[in-house]
Amino acid sequence: MVSSQDSKIMTMLAPVSANGAAFTTTTLDTVQQGVKADWATVYVYFGSVGANVTSGNFKLTESDDNSTFVDVAGTTTLTVTATTDNGKIWAFQLDTRKRRRYIKLALTAGAGPTLAAAWGELSRQKEAPSTAATRGVTGTEIIL
Repeated sequence: MVSSQDSKIMTMLAPVSANGAAFTTTTLDTVQQGVKADWATVYVYFGSVGANVTSGNFKLTESDDNSTFVDVAGTTTLTVTATTDNGKIWAFQLDTRKRRRYIKLALTAGAGPTLAAAWGELSRQKEAPSTAATRGVTGTEIIL
């Protein structure tokens, strides 16, 4: 089992609301400390969904050079349902050994206010992060 001390987390979308527009997301770089992680999980949290997020407007994309992104197969037909999916977390599990280096979330809200946040977690790394900062902690890390 991988512990959180063996993983790195990165914000991909700070909590924000959009209404009929694309969310601006950041890229998850699967290479850390010069080595590609074997596994990535992208989590997307919907605080509230004002209108359906329809097929093709919620997917993962990937790139070799962090500039030209293509759809990750299997993620292009997802639908997030207004009200029904409020407070739900979606998770994409990726074997990064079979993926391009950069992963990005593409998300466009339906015609109603939608609150969302997203983060990525890299795990099964050849060299585990040794500090809070290299694990992606930007606040205080408390180890009990």
